Amino acid sequence: MASRFVVLILSSELVERARQLNPDIKFEQGNMFALNAAGGLLLLAFHVGDEVVHFDELWGQAVSLDFHLFCADAVVLALRRAGFEVEKIVERDPYPNVEAQTRRGYILASKRSEKGFSGG
Repeated sequence: MASRFVVLILSSELVERARQLNPDIKFEQGNMFALNAAGGLLLLAFHVGDEVVHFDELWGQAVSLDFHLFCADAVVLALRRAGFEVEKIVERDPYPNVEAQTRRGYILASKRSEKGFSGG
């Protein structure tokens, strides 16, 4: 049985680019806190930490860019407040010499039905 999923992206420009690169996948622009499909699944990926990492240069270009890292507990709390039930949390170390050297967090959550939502 084929699974049905939608990739939610915050930027409309990134949605268009993703659709061009992956025509067989459904991409939508939206707000993850406005998801309304009870029982639907959300897979959230983020960089783990409690600091802001600043870059003045990235890939040879001058930039002024701040990356906000999040602890899994804070992300879980925000998801629960938004009506999600957390199914699984996974953290991993970065791949050496391949990606930014920060831990990665992944949270699988499902949207609770309104009548089952306690608000906390």
